[in-house]
Amino acid sequence: MWNGYYTAASGMLSTIRMLDIVSNNLANITTPSYKKDKVRIETVDFKNPGAKGENFDDILNRQAKVGGVSIDFEPGSLKTTSRKLDLAILNPNGFFAIRTPNGIRYTRDGEFFLNSKGVLVNKNGFEVMSKSNKPIMIPPNKGEANLAFSENGDVYVDQVLLDTIKIVDFNDKSKLVKEGNSMFYMSDPTQKEIVISDPQIRSGALERSNVSIADAMVDMVKITRMYEFQQRVMDTILTDIARKTTDEVGRP
Repeated sequence: MWNGYYTAASGMLSTIRMLDIVSNNLANITTPSYKKDKVRIETVDFKNPGAKGENFDDILNRQAKVGGVSIDFEPGSLKTTSRKLDLAILNPNGFFAIRTPNGIRYTRDGEFFLNSKGVLVNKNGFEVMSKSNKPIMIPPNKGEANLAFSENGDVYVDQVLLDTIKIVDFNDKSKLVKEGNSMFYMSDPTQKEIVISDPQIRSGALERSNVSIADAMVDMVKITRMYEFQQRVMDTILTDIARKTTDEVGRP
């Protein structure tokens, strides 16, 4: 009986974790280029890990746990801004390379600016890298009105090629780790940058979050129903235990 109680309790803990993830996705629905998290639920036999038996006792011994959280790198839709320094990557693969105090970071958020020195930076003030692994610096007395961007990331000043924005990808994006502000870092040093030759850059647009409010709300309803069902199972088991205690424990 207690096995079933523990199984329901572990399921409730897992659904709470799922709810946290879906809630965080919803909180970032307006964050440019945000990539939603997906949770994987696994079951494990707490008495005999790895057991695959299908008898009733084996099933009761199983508990649910969060097997892992992965990032969904599906591109979001485009939002037209008509601002030259807003850049979107239409290619489903590829990230801008951003130099930060903690090293190179990767993002699809192309909301860029020119700082006081004429360097192309993101909204946190970090430098956007070129294919030559250097910051992109606009000549003095030139500004946004003088700039133009091609689909392959070339940067033009008064129609003269200045530099090319670096757009990279990785063979295994599952090794990318979120760091906030829609930026990622590569956790596996064996994963090398692959420069994208056809990033399909569009100026005057930003990539939206890939969170669907409709899908997220459906997930919320499912998770809530799962939690309520598991709670009813626990209540039923406790009620049955109380009844047995009253009816049987005091018998001679």
